[in-house]
Amino acid sequence: MNIEKARFSKEINISVNEKVIYDKKIAKQTAGMIIGTGSYVVKYDRPKDEWIKMPDGKIIPCYCNCRYINRDPVSTKIIGNNFSAMIKDKYPDAELIVGLETAGISWGSKIALDLELPFAYARGKAKGYGTGNLIECSPPRKLKTVVIDDAFFSGESVDKAVSAIKNELDGEVLGVGFITNLNNLNHNVVYEQLSEKGIDFCSLTDYSYILSILQEEQKINKSQVCELTQFYDDPATFLWSPS
Repeated sequence: MNIEKARFSKEINISVNEKVIYDKKIAKQTAGMIIGTGSYVVKYDRPKDEWIKMPDGKIIPCYCNCRYINRDPVSTKIIGNNFSAMIKDKYPDAELIVGLETAGISWGSKIALDLELPFAYARGKAKGYGTGNLIECSPPRKLKTVVIDDAFFSGESVDKAVSAIKNELDGEVLGVGFITNLNNLNHNVVYEQLSEKGIDFCSLTDYSYILSILQEEQKINKSQVCELTQFYDDPATFLWSPS
């Protein structure tokens, strides 16, 4: 890749990812809380066989688990309030909040209460008994809906939930909100397909803010920032350097 092409690729990445960030000040604050609560795990100092296994079997040195935010009441309250404010501002016509199983349930429930809207949650897969639906809580049909999750990576669970809301509720999905984006959306097929259908995305922060603070706090070095940025830019094709 020549210098001009690399610069153009970086500009696309910044413009697409920054578009979904709700507020830059909140983005930095949220990233700091993700790190401060230990929700972003760094294992660069460990042997590769002690790194973290992803659902697809890949081994990575860093992992974001926003469930850990909940062990700190102060961070949970601040992030929760900002999350609710973002959804209220971005989607004033919302009539239903749907949280994704499992991490999106607690955040979605809080947002629904704050906005005084009905709440439901989307299963990753149907139960082996009962009605077999993916959308639980039996919400009203044909409502304008916002999907909530803690983090966006591949987008498969979001795509499945959007389809279930349409098929089971005949609902209209206005947008998808999450605490952090962990992907270069310019390369994400789900983001592209849902955007083409008019579905909006919004996030409190993303990986660029997290990596920036980690470097400031000297928890990762410059070369590790570059490596992680390349991974998040295109995780499907990225190859980790030999240990």
